[in-house]
Amino acid sequence: MPFFQRSIEYAEKHKKPGQRVSYTIQTNGTRVDDELAAFFKRHDFLVGLSLDGPERLHNAYRVYKDGRGSFLQAMKGYEALVRHAVDVNILCTVHAANAEHPWTSIASSGTS
Repeated sequence: MPFFQRSIEYAEKHKKPGQRVSYTIQTNGTRVDDELAAFFKRHDFLVGLSLDGPERLHNAYRVYKDGRGSFLQAMKGYEALVRHAVDVNILCTVHAANAEHPWTSIASSGTS
């Protein structure tokens, strides 16, 4: 949080009169919680969330160092963003595990 707060302060301090600043971030969402989502909303961030399909497809490559998949944490981050009405979009990387399943959606995984 301190990094994001300093970034906003810096941008506000150095913008020119009448200049509008837009904030965007691309994230895997695994560390997005209610506090961070509320901050993003307060400062009108556009958040790009990296999700590669439902759990089994997403977890094929998006894993922690210990091999655990990141899907459930990413979805918790997504849910926090939705709760706080943050403008969010999804970035899906096409890879060997999901390339043959373009019709498969996050919603079909049973996780909302």
